[in-house]
Amino acid sequence: MYKVAIIDDEKGVAAELEALLREYGEEQKVEFQVRRYESGDAFLQSGDADPDIVLLDINMPGSNGIQVAKRIRRVNGEAIIIFCTNYAQYALNGYEVNALGYLIKPIKKGPFWRNLDRTLNVLRSKRKDKLLVKTKDGQIVVNPADIVYIEVERHNLFFHIVTDKGLAELRTRGTMREMCDRLQNLSFAQCSACYLVNMNRIASVHKGEVICEGGATLFISRKFQKDFMAQFMNFIEEQGGING
Repeated sequence: MYKVAIIDDEKGVAAELEALLREYGEEQKVEFQVRRYESGDAFLQSGDADPDIVLLDINMPGSNGIQVAKRIRRVNGEAIIIFCTNYAQYALNGYEVNALGYLIKPIKKGPFWRNLDRTLNVLRSKRKDKLLVKTKDGQIVVNPADIVYIEVERHNLFFHIVTDKGLAELRTRGTMREMCDRLQNLSFAQCSACYLVNMNRIASVHKGEVICEGGATLFISRKFQKDFMAQFMNFIEEQGGING
């Protein structure tokens, strides 16, 4: 899910942008959480500091779009800013705040969707490199490469990770399906209903068991054995095969 802030004093334009977002989301299977603000000042006063995407008008009562974008950049360097305005002459100002796109009203579906394609490519690339794990001690950013394996027990997930001090365990709430979906494009494979293992951290596979770095032994269930072994052998081949 991506958080979107639409900041525009023209209610009709804001509604149209939200409708185009919803249509794009339905077609691309992407979920957007949308908040609309009728002015830049209303947005700044809301405390909404962490949108993923900001669709921002420039000419508005009170703080203009460039001023708002500069305020956003002070607290959120990762947000994707797309200006939506009637005034083409302001386009160069977008470089001051590292805006990704600049759309001229009336907003047309084709250019808007192309900007969304670019936006999601950037956001997915950023998200791919880190995982936010909510624990009882707070939220911890985890590099997927440091995960040895993930274990599920009921609705609890246990992340077994490599740290400077050795192996550590993080506990959070969630499901195995969520983790499989989240890490599907990385080198993770499910060897049973209980375990999702980082194939970069496998020391050996022998007699229905996966031996991980650090010595943890995970069983391979019958249900997952065929798919797991196929994924693991493909992974080995992509790494250059086994020298014998």
